[in-house]
Amino acid sequence: MQKRSLVGLLTVELLLIVMQQWLGVPSHFNDATAFDARVFDLMGGLIITAAVILGWWTWRLFAAPRTDTPREQLAAARAGMLLLGVGNMMGVTLVTLGALVRAATGDVPHTYGFAGNVKLSHAVALHALQVLPIIGVLVAAVPGAVRRLRLVRFASAGYAGLLLVLAGQAMAGRPPADLTPPTTVLLAASLVALATPAIRGVWARLGTDAPVRRLGGVL
Repeated sequence: MQKRSLVGLLTVELLLIVMQQWLGVPSHFNDATAFDARVFDLMGGLIITAAVILGWWTWRLFAAPRTDTPREQLAAARAGMLLLGVGNMMGVTLVTLGALVRAATGDVPHTYGFAGNVKLSHAVALHALQVLPIIGVLVAAVPGAVRRLRLVRFASAGYAGLLLVLAGQAMAGRPPADLTPPTTVLLAASLVALATPAIRGVWARLGTDAPVRRLGGVL
């Protein structure tokens, strides 16, 4: 029942966005007419309801996990759901701050500060739920349960680091590519941590496990 409700909520919300775009008007922060304002309010209500369901699922995933799920896939699902929750909170913050700016200035904010792209970090957080479970499936071919779990945790740390870099850039008012030396190092380390388990899993599935084990060390 909850799955169907969530699908229905998100489907209606996406259809409302498509409808507004088809009508040639903004889908967010649009109160040009009473209809537009009600559409935006409805979208907010749908997303908040969906976020509550997802929060409940996250709690259940930690409190009562499925015993038939491999440990590495459970870890990937947990990390993905937590980051999805972070993405939802970012979305609520975006709407709240946007509404305040709109009320104070009459303009819809597109950046934070000079060129901070908060939407990018919001999107990256939301898609952790797709990326990390895929990595969890890929590493299933790697021998050793402990090693597989370690790889997923490594990837989760990399994804969190990537999100931290993007969110930090946005809050500093800088575009994503305008990196400082510390953020460059963190970004590089995060991408390596995220990509290594995926490559490791693909390599194991191709039946060439030994060379990667030598290159990867403890991984």
